[in-house]
Amino acid sequence: MNLLNFIRKKPKTDARADACIQEERNDAQTQAVLFEVIDRLRKIENKQKEICLQLDDINEFLRDGRDEARPFIDALIAAADCVEAFYRFAAAGDDQPLLEQAEMMWNKAGEAVLAAGVTIIDNEGAPFDFRLNTAEGAESRGGTPTGTVLRTLKCGYIYQDTVIRRASVVVNR
Repeated sequence: MNLLNFIRKKPKTDARADACIQEERNDAQTQAVLFEVIDRLRKIENKQKEICLQLDDINEFLRDGRDEARPFIDALIAAADCVEAFYRFAAAGDDQPLLEQAEMMWNKAGEAVLAAGVTIIDNEGAPFDFRLNTAEGAESRGGTPTGTVLRTLKCGYIYQDTVIRRASVVVNR
């Protein structure tokens, strides 16, 4: 091989070397990007763990509060049941002044229950919902869709998204 051929071949060798160097640079850049992505994922994972711990603390606080409030809520519902029984008794009779008094008491009891964070389930006229109602009877009423709550016999209650007691109802067949 003469010198002229060697000189002519040298750029090809340099091109191969440049390609190898460029490939190594690309690999190094790729590795740097991967390390950066991995670092970001670790930070995200740590943040998620922190958030999960905070949510656990919040849930524990809510459970504790719910457990502490439960005797009060049960007593409030027992009192509301007495007022409801009086109201339903008065509504079944023909003594208008007694009914007016019972309605006033029932409305005040309902306000107190709502103020304590308890929702009353009294869905007369609504479709029967097994999550909220217990069917105690069935009647036929023309012009009313099947499965409609005709009457509430005893209200149900929801406290903090938990059904404490389902409403006892009569449903249209």
